[in-house]
Amino acid sequence: MAEESINTGSPTITLDDTTYEIDGLSDKSKELLGLYQQAQQDMVKLRRDTVIAEIAVNSLTQMVAQSIKEEKEEAPADESTSGGSEV
Repeated sequence: MAEESINTGSPTITLDDTTYEIDGLSDKSKELLGLYQQAQQDMVKLRRDTVIAEIAVNSLTQMVAQSIKEEKEEAPADESTSGGSEV
């Protein structure tokens, strides 16, 4: 959305094929542009956080399963047949 002008070096924004210098925008438009940029940054961070959380959940799922399997292998035969719930 925002891009820097090559000719003047002033930051610009292009909307509907029209380029505007950010310095010439009203305070309200500058504030809205700042909120837009912040929202974009937040969205990227949330997407990254979601990927990290998904990796953590998958890893922990594997760790839980491995731990339970190890417990079953270590338990005496009569204890391993007792009722329990599945995960």
